[in-house]
Amino acid sequence: MKNLRIVIFLIFLSFLATFSVLGLSCRKAQTAKTVLKVWLVDYKETNFRSEIQLFSQKQKVDVTVEEKNAANLEKDLLNTLATHQGPDVVMINHDFLIKHKEIFAPCVKEVKKDKALYCDVKILENNYVPVTQILAWDDKIYGYPYRVSTPIIIYNSKMLYDARKELQKNNLSYNHIPVYWDDFVKMARILTVKDASGNVTRSGLALGTASNNPAAQDTLYSLMLQNGTKISNAQSAEPLALFNLPIKNENGDLIYPGAKALDFYSSFSYPRSQNYSFNDNFDTAWKELAKGNVAMIIDYPERLDKIRYLNPNLQVAGALLPQITDTENPTVYGKIYALGITRDTKDVVMAWKLAGQIAQKFDSKYVKKQTTSSSKDWRKAKGAAEAWTVQVNFAQTIYKAKFPDEFDQFVKEAIDNVSKGLIYPKESLDQAASNINQLISESK
Repeated sequence: MKNLRIVIFLIFLSFLATFSVLGLSCRKAQTAKTVLKVWLVDYKETNFRSEIQLFSQKQKVDVTVEEKNAANLEKDLLNTLATHQGPDVVMINHDFLIKHKEIFAPCVKEVKKDKALYCDVKILENNYVPVTQILAWDDKIYGYPYRVSTPIIIYNSKMLYDARKELQKNNLSYNHIPVYWDDFVKMARILTVKDASGNVTRSGLALGTASNNPAAQDTLYSLMLQNGTKISNAQSAEPLALFNLPIKNENGDLIYPGAKALDFYSSFSYPRSQNYSFNDNFDTAWKELAKGNVAMIIDYPERLDKIRYLNPNLQVAGALLPQITDTENPTVYGKIYALGITRDTKDVVMAWKLAGQIAQKFDSKYVKKQTTSSSKDWRKAKGAAEAWTVQVNFAQTIYKAKFPDEFDQFVKEAIDNVSKGLIYPKESLDQAASNINQLISESK
């Protein structure tokens, strides 16, 4: 009997110890800090250290940071999410977000009784430049915008100065890039140098090709937007690509604005065109600018750092992308960069708060409304930085569904086919649109 009491007592102690350990584990779980993982793409941790440290201290969460390269982002993100080891917050662009929208979580401001209260989509409309609204669908926000980038003119200011007399004869200024295409084309012709055989020895404007021009398709999109081309359909509507289709002008006649835009773009690579100034024999446009073989290119402001690195002594500057003469509605194609929250995050509310803290590094300059004085004429913008911040106010973008890379590639092929004289602009765009729309059909 005594032995039985001892056994019962020992069993009781065992249960007591077990529940004590379990209780301790629960208390530890309750007090454990939230850990959020951030992927910075093409940025250094030091760029955001102060913002992240401030957030971590204020919210009492741990934040780990990994630096990623945009070229490997898709593969790395999908691989880590497959094993539930991915980031909570990741830098992406709007094309990437739309392509992989199933892996991202919409903005949630709080959770009550296990029910998510989503952020109001009017936040984008009321606080950010219009182009950022592509980050919302199904009445939910899927990206926290921090930057919009648009193509600008990047030019060798010394070449303009050296050609000042000829420019002045044509009522052009050597220290100001024309804001309209008509005058800008005149400047490009003056800056272009050809030999006795008509071969371009110095390009006034590196345009017309796609194979050696990284911003080719985005420049063409800008031209299409400016002349009223309907480039693509709305979200979920078919067919996707529309840039080859005609519209009616004010007289009721059918015109093909997309083909007209492509014809103008490609004219800079036609040897028989007055605009001829560039071809496939040149190296990549921005590299040729750095070498001193090109006076002007169209590219993104971020390219300036690479150009200056390649040639630190180059006198290089930036300016607004030209518009249709006397337009009252300037526009330019824009890329939207945002912070996305993956669906694997354990604390979606805290992850969105962290995204907001990181975005503050740039958003007041590059995506918030009223980045410049409303009374200031956009035509007065000077320098690359000001051109960038002014253009985000009238930037537009296009919807490419789940095929952003293929969409761009088919458009680039259309450009190259025309610049090489293989096909006419309208037929080339017909072919590109057909290829894009076939992808949509086959994906179902």
